[in-house]
This record gives sequence, structure tokens and C-alpha cells, in this order.
Amino acid sequence: MSKMIWRLLCLVILLLPVLSLPVVAQDESPTVTLIPQTGLTFGLRLSPDDRTLVRWESSAVLADDPAPEYRLIRLIDVETGDVIAQLEGASDYTNDVAFTSDGAIMASIHLNGDVNLWDVAAGKLLKRIELLTLNLARARFLADDRTLIVMTGDAPALFLVLDTETGAVTRIFGQHVEQRAEFLATMADDVFGRLDFLYTAFAVSGDGQFVAAATPNGDVLLWDQAEGTQPITLYDAPDEARGRFEIRALQLTDAGRSLVYHDAGRAAFIKVDLASREEIGMIPGGTLAFAVAPDGDHIAWLDGDRHSVLLSAFSTPDAVEQLVEYPEGWRVGFTGSPVSFSTDGSTLIAGAFGAVDGDNGIYVIELND
Repeated sequence: MSKMIWRLLCLVILLLPVLSLPVVAQDESPTVTLIPQTGLTFGLRLSPDDRTLVRWESSAVLADDPAPEYRLIRLIDVETGDVIAQLEGASDYTNDVAFTSDGAIMASIHLNGDVNLWDVAAGKLLKRIELLTLNLARARFLADDRTLIVMTGDAPALFLVLDTETGAVTRIFGQHVEQRAEFLATMADDVFGRLDFLYTAFAVSGDGQFVAAATPNGDVLLWDQAEGTQPITLYDAPDEARGRFEIRALQLTDAGRSLVYHDAGRAAFIKVDLASREEIGMIPGGTLAFAVAPDGDHIAWLDGDRHSVLLSAFSTPDAVEQLVEYPEGWRVGFTGSPVSFSTDGSTLIAGAFGAVDGDNGIYVIELND
């Protein structure tokens, strides 16, 4: 996808309205710490040990030429808010990062096709794998801590199964094209048809059995490796959703048995049971910036209308708690993972806002039982 399209998408996201719900204040306010940051927006991810935040700069709002300071990946101590390391060595913008289960190794993927493997504790580059595919978009490690699933960002978007020890791509999957000529005609003349071969978000189960993705036309697809290489359509969006980018984030939960995504068209969070392929839960409202708690029930998100971080649950969808109110100048961001729960669900990270003046921040929220 061209950079201009991405920038237009970013603008749409920042202006995206959300449905209002009544908010109930908590009986006891959570403990909130703000880590001040500078930047229009940035990517953000929490390490598996819950001790480190990873920040990278967004190519969507910065110059085409990635200056050295834009290629840095910063490690931030969650407890102190201090930058504890700056990872140097990337030759292009970072689009995403992924951790091994113990947090010892981090993979970063880049616009130029590089996959960099880092020793997190030492802050050193261990290996660079040069993939011959530009615009790598998203990545996740499987439970073996060796296999990395990488999603490409240009049509037709593909999923690369990468062995990080050997550097070999062991498998490629995506959507099958019946005829090359027909596909090329679609790419040239059919804007909405082209969007069927791009993905706005993806998620993968730890064992690699399930890979889920959403298209800019609002469809949700599921690859079940036990059933073959072609995707199953979990949600077939209506025609009026085509080209509206209404599903931009999704998350596998319940040990990979359920999928949660936010649908702006239906103005709700949707939970799907992957065994039955049926929708089993809905929470009205929400935005693309959300996270599902380890219990698979609670969900937190950034609410752009109220400028608040909100919390609800699929078991009690009408009960919404306000955790913190953020400045009106901050918007819902669009890079990385701006909302994350700790592994035990006791802490929530929310940040990487869209900040017009560059005055930004990251909230660390200690939740009440």
C-alpha cells in the first residue's frame, strides 16, 4: 500500500467517531502513572515479562527519509519510565516488533524487508535476515520461540513463515489467485477488489494453527492450518463497508480458542468462538485501540469521544468503567499495540496517542481487584 494511502488512513483513524456508552466510575480509583513522551505518534509494545516497553517511530507521520534518530528502537523501564537502551542498527523504519515467550529475544521488522533479532538484555543486534519483500507490516513469534509469522503489507499480502535460526522462509500462505490476468486486472482497475488482497490487522495462535486477518473491506478471514491453506470467512462484511477500513485490530484469546475484534461499522467489539465460528459476545462502542485481558472476558480501550481509557467485559457489556481521562489534544493512535494488559491482568498499559503538538505519553494503570 502506498505511503499516501497509509497517511490518509491515519487521518481517518484519528478522526474516527465512536458510539457513546454510559460510564460508571470505579468505587476505588486505580493507581495511574504517566510516562511523558515526545512525538506525533509511535509504535508501542509491552514485553512478556511486563518490565519493558518498546517504542519505535512511525513512518506514517515522519519524513520519507528515515534519519538515524527515526530508526532507533527505545526500551523503556515500566517501573521508572526511564529509557534503558536505544537499539541501533536498523536501516529503515520499524513497522512492528515481536518477542519470544521469555522476552529474551525481540524481532523487529522493517519497511525495507529486514528482520532484525535483538538480545534485549544486552541491547545488541544478534542477526539480520534480509527478506526480499518490501513493507513488512506485522510479526508474531510462535510458541517454539523460533518460528516468526510475518505479514507483508503490499497486495497481494502474504504470510511468511520464517525460521529465525536458519533465516529460511519455510512456508508462504495467503489467498489463492485463480488467474494471473484476472488478478492483474483487479489490481489495475478495481479499487475495492484490490483491497481484498490487503490486511489491516492479523493475529496468530501460539501453536500456529490459527491465523486471523481483516481486510480494508471489513471481512474477517481465518486460516486453520488443520483444514488447509485457504482462509475461511468468519465475517462477510456488507457492501457498504467496502473500502471503509472498519476493522483495524483483532486479538486471539482464550488460549487461541476465541477471536476478538472491533468493528467500527457495527460500533462494537465482537467475540467469536473459533470452533463453532459463531459470535458469542458483543460490547457496544470501542475503538481500534484495545486489548483483551488474560481472562478472555475483560477488555480495555481508548475512547476518543470521552478522552478516556475505559474497561468493560463480555459478561457485563453494559457496565463500563472509566480508568483515566487523558488530555483532549490526544487522539486514538494507530501504530503498534497502544493498549496492553500485563500477563496476570493486574496492569494496563495505554499510550502512543496521536498528539498534534508532539506532547505525548504512556499510562501505566494498576487495576483494582
